[in-house]
Amino acid sequence: MNKMGGVVIMLVGVVVIALAIFDVMGGGGATPDMKIGGWPPVRQAVLSLGGVITLAGCYMVIKKPAKKK
Repeated sequence: MNKMGGVVIMLVGVVVIALAIFDVMGGGGATPDMKIGGWPPVRQAVLSLGGVITLAGCYMVIKKPAKKK
């Protein structure tokens, strides 16, 4: 993929993080003022997944292309 694909993947990761933070899905049991450690495990997993997706997109943006022979 090129840099534009990396930017798209990075933006998808940011959206997933936003979904976890604002609890759009209504995970229940957690309030916005709770610490992250008090969140339900599924919400923590979605937040972590968003972070990994964002980092993968960032890597695709900053990596240098392989040299052609």
